[in-house]
Amino acid sequence: MNKTKFYFKKIFHRTDFSGLSVFGRGQSFDWEILLTFLILVMIVVISFSVHVFLGVRAGDLFQDGYKPPVHDATISRDVLTKVISDFATRADTLKNLQAQKPIFVDPSL
Repeated sequence: MNKTKFYFKKIFHRTDFSGLSVFGRGQSFDWEILLTFLILVMIVVISFSVHVFLGVRAGDLFQDGYKPPVHDATISRDVLTKVISDFATRADTLKNLQAQKPIFVDPSL
């Protein structure tokens, strides 16, 4: 317990000009604090990333349970026959239009 109090007093040393002073005691101490903080942040971020990666890979995360609805109704044969005949009529009309000469003269020729 005394060691813990000692380390807290060492980190949060009171000065005359500011309340709690962590930085400003020396370059090496400042760098130790910054590096310790950054290492802790990196460990937390890497741990979270690994957790999410493994969860997604296993299929535990991001499941919503949505299943697309199944439609039992099929296409009506009468409607399908009508659509096919319409396309056949269009194809015949296109062939007839391509076979006929145009009524007007093409100005680009």
